[in-house]
Amino acid sequence: KYKRVGHFWQDRFKSWFVLGDNYLFTLFKYIESNPIKAHLSKKVGEYKYSATYCILRDSVPFFLRNSFVLRDYNTSELFVMLDIPLSHKELNSLEKIKKTKYKKTENNILEERGNLNDYFINPSSKTERNIAIHKAFEEGFSKSEIAREIKLSVAGVCKIIQKLENNSSN
Repeated sequence: KYKRVGHFWQDRFKSWFVLGDNYLFTLFKYIESNPIKAHLSKKVGEYKYSATYCILRDSVPFFLRNSFVLRDYNTSELFVMLDIPLSHKELNSLEKIKKTKYKKTENNILEERGNLNDYFINPSSKTERNIAIHKAFEEGFSKSEIAREIKLSVAGVCKIIQKLENNSSN
């Protein structure tokens, strides 16, 4: 209707596992720095709709009261750390972790997934390819990721997975 585009208006939401305190703080620092990057403020804590704005004004909403930031850092220490721009190392670390894929093991422990293309190295038949599709799906790759990798339609990948699951239940 209004011809708007962007993350809010298109695409699926993005989510990543946060597996450590250092990564969590780096993410927090990255998010709180976004208003500066977007030229909405000049420093951390000035943007009205940020967590740091609330912390600075001592008007922390209920959903932030048990935050790791308030638990682990005093306010002055926090803002000194947030005033230091993200380093190239931190940005590279965020990018690397964002691209890392995980799968759940039997004990609900997260384990790094292999590369999707490793599943499809030299399948000698359609049957082997279909088994590889099913295995990749079982190990956490989405149908659309698999479809892009092997240049099939998502519907085609869905049919293959469904057929193999029906055969295994019979």
